[in-house]
Amino acid sequence: HLFVFNGRKTTPYTPEDQPDPRSVYGQTKLQGERELLALGLPSLLIIRTSWLFGPCKTNFVTRILELAATRPELSVVHDQIGSPSYTPDLAANSLALIEKGATGIFHLANAGQASWCELAAEAVRGADLPCRIKPIPSSEYPQKACRPAYSVLDLTRFTDITGIAPRPWVQALREFLFSREDCTS
Repeated sequence: HLFVFNGRKTTPYTPEDQPDPRSVYGQTKLQGERELLALGLPSLLIIRTSWLFGPCKTNFVTRILELAATRPELSVVHDQIGSPSYTPDLAANSLALIEKGATGIFHLANAGQASWCELAAEAVRGADLPCRIKPIPSSEYPQKACRPAYSVLDLTRFTDITGIAPRPWVQALREFLFSREDCTS
């Protein structure tokens, strides 16, 4: 999970990068990883992911779309950069790792990177909503947990093991927007 890193890098985080969590949330994620690894399980697979969006669950994208449908403008943080992850792609790619017998720690997300503002703007544009997305710095949006400024995940190890290059987050977002269904039933 991205919160195990401090966000000070300027290149994507690899599974081999030294964790340095800056929040209690990140510390507990790292503690969980370390306790699992200490068990010495030969088939242990740990997948770190980030910025999840997908069908039938409230997430950043669905919340932005709800707000954008009723407001002329939304202010969204532009100085936090990460790796959006479409949950159906995450599920399929997790299965690919299992099928290959992968063990250890892997980073898994969709390809590419975005700021929260870019993700919001692309979602609003793709949904053809008239709402304007206004970029703001993190300092103008107080949050409970300290979020890393840069949390892009390096997917090379996943691709090396599976032969699969995850599709770009923009493509996955478009599929999500065009295939949204009523999940209330």
